[in-house]
Parts: sequence; structure tokens; C-alpha cells
Amino acid sequence: DLFSKGWQNELEYVKAKKKKNTSLLRMIYRTFGRTIATAAVWICISVALHLYGPWAVRAIVQYADDISEGKTPDYSDSLTLSEFFSNGFIVSVTVFITTALASLANQQHHIMMFRLGILFRTGIQGMIYEKSLKLSSLGTSGATNSAVSTGSIINFMSSDSRQVMLFFFFLNMMWTVPIQILIIMGLLIGEMGWAAVISFVAVGLTFPISAKLAAVKVRFQKKMLEIADERLKKVNELLQGIKLIKLYAWEGPLGQAIEQLR
Repeated sequence: DLFSKGWQNELEYVKAKKKKNTSLLRMIYRTFGRTIATAAVWICISVALHLYGPWAVRAIVQYADDISEGKTPDYSDSLTLSEFFSNGFIVSVTVFITTALASLANQQHHIMMFRLGILFRTGIQGMIYEKSLKLSSLGTSGATNSAVSTGSIINFMSSDSRQVMLFFFFLNMMWTVPIQILIIMGLLIGEMGWAAVISFVAVGLTFPISAKLAAVKVRFQKKMLEIADERLKKVNELLQGIKLIKLYAWEGPLGQAIEQLR
């Protein structure tokens, strides 16, 4: 598949350039860079179209105020382009059209990045499975001091590969969201003045709290993965030695140990 070809090209590149280590990021750039760039164009279109909404709401409110004050537009003469688009009904139609186009562009980005993430996840799972077939059962059973166990292999194929898939989904958002925030801040400051600045400062003060909570969450996730690794290791030991366990009637103690880890 495309992932295997990309990784093979990375190995050949490292060998040709006489580099020490392979790079997964370099492989992503060389193999999937064009797809990621195309998806980035789609999300930029979506962001630009979504930013039309705040301006349109302002134009609709201004049109409603003019109507309530009796300032009815005079369309007896030739209609200019600016007068046409200042009409509240026309602006409402354009809001619907731009919102629909923004949704289509956003979904196109999501489809491209999700397909890329799924492709990458299945490729990594295939490589891990192929490597696990070359490992001895003694080395993965936990009987030795090997860092690779059956539980860690399962975690690599399930949890870790899923995180790689999500990385592709959020890749372009990591730089488009800050740009959106800056543009919206500029629009609000232009409309509200210092009141908008104060509100953004108040929101910014919550960032350290969010970062602390995120660090705590990551720590608990790492601990959970370690416990899951140990649980899968115990279950694997139970299945491999089921005859011996039944012979000595060790079902109870091993069951209690697994239940405790759960």
C-alpha cells in the first residue's frame, strides 16, 4: 500500500543520504505532503467563508435599523453593486450560500485527513503485527526483562495507532484555529474597543489552568495504559498456562489479580 511504499522510500533515502535514523515526519512530508497541502487549502476556504458571517450579521442589523428609522433605499435609479449587497434580504441569502459552501469545504478537508489518518493507522498496525511475528514467545510473555510484552504490543496497535490517526485530523487545525482567533479578536476590538481586549485577557488567564488540567489528564492516561499493559500481560499468562492453572486450581488467585488490575 501507499504507507509501505512511503516507508520503503524513507529507508532507501536514509541509506542513500547515510543518515543515522529514519524520520516518520519526513516520511509523512515526502509521501503525503501534497494531500495535506490540498486539505489545508480546503480548510482555508472554509475558514474564510465562515468569517463572512460576522460581517453579514452586522450588515443585516444595519439594514433593519435603517428600515425602522424610515430610511427606505431608493431603487428607482440604476442599482449599484454595493447597494445590491447592502440589502438585508440579499445578505441573508449570501449567508446561507457561504455557510453551505463552508460546510462542504470543511467536510472535504475532514474526509481527506480522515482517509489519510486511517491509511496511516492501518499501515502502522500492519508493521507492528509483522514485527510481532518475528519476536519469540518467550520475549513477549514477560518471563524475561524485555520491554516488549503482549500487552504493550496490543496497546501499540490500538491506543497509540489511534492517536496517530487523530494527529492527522487535527494537524491543519493547529495553525488555522490561532489565525481564526486573531482575526476574530481584530474584528471584536474594532467593534467594541477595549472591552473586547479585557474579555480576551480574561479568557487568556484560564489557559494556565487548562494546561495544568491537560497535564494531569495525560499523566492519568499514561498510568491507565501501564495498568492495561499489566492486565493484558496477566491474561496472556493465564491463557498460555491454562492447563497448569487448572491442575493446581489457581483460577481464584489469578482471577483476583486480574480483577484488581481492572
